[in-house]
Amino acid sequence: MLSWRSCSRRVSLPGRETWAMRRRTGRALALLVVARLLVRRARFSSWRAHLGLAGTADRAQALEARQLGRHVERAASRLPGTSKCLPQAMALSWMLRARQIPHQVALMVRPMVARGGLDDLHAMVRCGDQIVLGNISGPWIETLVLPLRDW
Repeated sequence: MLSWRSCSRRVSLPGRETWAMRRRTGRALALLVVARLLVRRARFSSWRAHLGLAGTADRAQALEARQLGRHVERAASRLPGTSKCLPQAMALSWMLRARQIPHQVALMVRPMVARGGLDDLHAMVRCGDQIVLGNISGPWIETLVLPLRDW
């Protein structure tokens, strides 16, 4: 008689951790779609207040932010078309805000002498002293860091 124990080949289902990671990537994908639409259709002033979260992140929060950044990058690679850095930074910022992880979204531009390519503008997300999304080498000038600092 054939029983489950006698089967030499067992099927292993993905564990809870795998499904949790897939949910995070799926959430990142949905937020990327919304961010793409906002960048195309809405004014910057209508959504810029929802980027960044003031405060100081600890080491565990920075690690979680880096992991969420990977989920956003994975989701961006799975969407049709190209996901530019700004919608990716927006999606990650929303995910970090939902988890109350302090972070900054920096909007940057290349200096005049280094301009001439398709990547003259850039957005990145920092958590503490680590860049968790959008780490591109080269000279950059930060034009806006969100949340705005009170002077």
